[in-house]
Amino acid sequence: MASSQLLGYLVSILPAGLLALVLLLALPRALVGARVAVHIVFFVFARDAMSPAGFWQLTPGSMRLSATAPELLALAGMSGALFLGVARLERVTWWRGMQGRRLGASVLWGVLGAALITGLAAALKAAAGLPSPPAPDAAMWVPIVVFALLGNAYEELLFRGLLQQRLAQHMAPMRAVVVSGVLFSLCHAWLAFLVTRAGVPVLVFTLIEGLVAALVFQRAGLLGATLAHGLAIAALAGGVY
Repeated sequence: MASSQLLGYLVSILPAGLLALVLLLALPRALVGARVAVHIVFFVFARDAMSPAGFWQLTPGSMRLSATAPELLALAGMSGALFLGVARLERVTWWRGMQGRRLGASVLWGVLGAALITGLAAALKAAAGLPSPPAPDAAMWVPIVVFALLGNAYEELLFRGLLQQRLAQHMAPMRAVVVSGVLFSLCHAWLAFLVTRAGVPVLVFTLIEGLVAALVFQRAGLLGATLAHGLAIAALAGGVY
């Protein structure tokens, strides 16, 4: 059953993936904005299709992954492959700065960013009195973390490695941070209001997450932003709060 569920999901996103690939092969590299838009539109479609596929459940203030451990690891592998494919296609040197002290600083900034996102989201959730569903079994923590990190590495490559980098060429860096963070939240509106009905809490969480990840990217690069985003999602899905 699990393998058929995963296969059904892959079949459902395949036509959109093929259309996106055709567009990317047809669009000149000079049209950077159009290429970034194609990547993000496909990502949003593929991500939002995970809800009807039954891989996760979003409620106001909470997220639980209902996929099995093998499914989560398979989805993580697919996200990792997409990350590498998009980075190669768009010639993103994502490994830049991943050595020595800069590597340590990126990891530190990422962990601090995740702590900030989690702290703010937990405080707002408590203030709003939003309930939490039961936490997942401890045996699911490794698949959850792997899925959160690899899945959000792909997302951060798009929103920070491509979009924010492009914005920073046309506006002040801090304005690029704000625009990137707000666009990140906006791209969750369909998921929040029409796919899951989880509503405003999803937009508030993703706004916090997008702004913090954008700030970390500005300071510590793609690795830091991925850790901030991925660990924050792991904490949410793992029932930390």
